[in-house]
Amino acid sequence: MNEDRNREEQLDDSFEAWYGNINDQVKQKLDLTSVPQDSVLDSAVAMDEDPSRDKS
Repeated sequence: MNEDRNREEQLDDSFEAWYGNINDQVKQKLDLTSVPQDSVLDSAVAMDEDPSRDKS
């Protein structure tokens, strides 16, 4: 059999780089599509509150 350890290492490295790239793309997609758990109206109400009044 023709065995080339360097070629096997190159293929392993290539696969790991490809798999890591897919993982990064999935994380980017999740970051782009993540939305706050609060509804838009709840978030808008919280924006109107004055944080300086909370200091007692």
